[in-house]
Amino acid sequence: MLNRKIDTHSGEYYIRNFEESDITAFYLSWLNNKNHLRFSSQVLQSHSQESALQYLSNFKNSENLFLSIAWNGTAIGTSTFYFSPNSSSVDIGILVDPKIAGLGHGKKIWGILLEIAKTFREVKSITAGTHEENQAMLRIFTSHGMLERLNGVKGLPDHRYFTLEL
Repeated sequence: MLNRKIDTHSGEYYIRNFEESDITAFYLSWLNNKNHLRFSSQVLQSHSQESALQYLSNFKNSENLFLSIAWNGTAIGTSTFYFSPNSSSVDIGILVDPKIAGLGHGKKIWGILLEIAKTFREVKSITAGTHEENQAMLRIFTSHGMLERLNGVKGLPDHRYFTLEL
């Protein structure tokens, strides 16, 4: 299903499709925060208005999603959903503003993202991964019932991968 629309309110959080107007100086400032992105492959890149627009264009006419996450009306993060029809799975990624990291928002948002993923009938499993040193994200995965995949994963070195079967 191309061009999926997401418009989800859950308590103080609002998650919707990311738009060009979301590419602000504020967004780029935390996207370029190398310390905050230390667990991401994005840490090796510099981001600009142009590169952000190019990234966003990858999601147009695609089954995949790039989402904006707001808390009490303020943008605090983004999420990606990469659908794999061959395996009936979706791989979810999340990035939050470094100023709110460590305050419990990630765990709450992750739960909302899982609920969104479960609404897609074709999805039979949800996958995610992170650097092995990202202890906060590892705790979030397991707190939501995700199980670590120990075999058959071809991924980045020093990363751990998790699955939630539906």
